[in-house]
Amino acid sequence: MLGPWGRTLLGGAFALALLAAGKWTRRKETISAIQTLPIAKLPAILPRAGTAVAFATSRSLSAL
Repeated sequence: MLGPWGRTLLGGAFALALLAAGKWTRRKETISAIQTLPIAKLPAILPRAGTAVAFATSRSLSAL
């Protein structure tokens, strides 16, 4: 349904959203409502996932 450029743009937008969510959670110092997921790990996980998605998106862009 989406072409290669559409998938690349969506991947980039998703990477930026993950990075922004990581920055937001790092600035917001509240206790997580989920007991099994401490809030201390969440700000570290989101930017790493965003970086991984950005890397995968850039690799797929170079394959176009």
